[in-house]
Amino acid sequence: WSPSPELRAQLPVQTEDDRFAVSAFTCLGLLTEPSWCHARRAFLVQTLSVIDCPVLEHFPDVVYLDGSTLDPSLPDATFAGSACTFYLGPTWLHTYATPVVGLDQGSERAEVFAIVRAVECLLHLGVNCFEMQTRSVRLVGDCQWVVQRAQLHVGNQQLVNPHDAHHDLWQRFADATVQLASLQVLLMFEWVPSHLSFDHVFVGLISACDHEGNSRADEAAKQTARQVSLLFGHGEIGRAHV
Repeated sequence: WSPSPELRAQLPVQTEDDRFAVSAFTCLGLLTEPSWCHARRAFLVQTLSVIDCPVLEHFPDVVYLDGSTLDPSLPDATFAGSACTFYLGPTWLHTYATPVVGLDQGSERAEVFAIVRAVECLLHLGVNCFEMQTRSVRLVGDCQWVVQRAQLHVGNQQLVNPHDAHHDLWQRFADATVQLASLQVLLMFEWVPSHLSFDHVFVGLISACDHEGNSRADEAAKQTARQVSLLFGHGEIGRAHV
């Protein structure tokens, strides 16, 4: 992901709260006062509320998901990215990475955001596919609780509790999966262990394809978190985690 000219053109950011009133220099990393992080994060929320879906020529049969944050211990003072890698054997179609929208930039929200964007992209593709047939898609992620929660909420809008963490994202997920079901798209969710080496392929812990897909999504999510930090961050860019 890289910021568009339109995004850059929206600098400087002004909000009703004077603490968040910052100049273009602030958003480019030159602010030294304590409010630097809050100001940039407010800008991120305002300008990235709508993210377009990638244009794919073919419907994938596997989507690999991952989310990453620069500092998991500081979900309110860091930056995160998410990524989806689309695969239609034997072709790697596209890796789509985006910043995570919202003040919470923790690793949990990054993982949820990845699966939400995946189903929304599938929906966008399905709606615009004139030769749509019944399709099954594996959504593969290395965050076990997200995979389990997805299995709970898929196609069921009533089970989203407004008091649960990330309920806004899970509502988007449920809404999109209901519409995908009406397009005869069957979703299957699968967990794979994270951060495995290729040696684990030889001992059967993960398939070569799943290892490659997970690695692609992982690296794209980390790179996006670094790029967002470079644009909005302060000081030296840390190594992305998760």
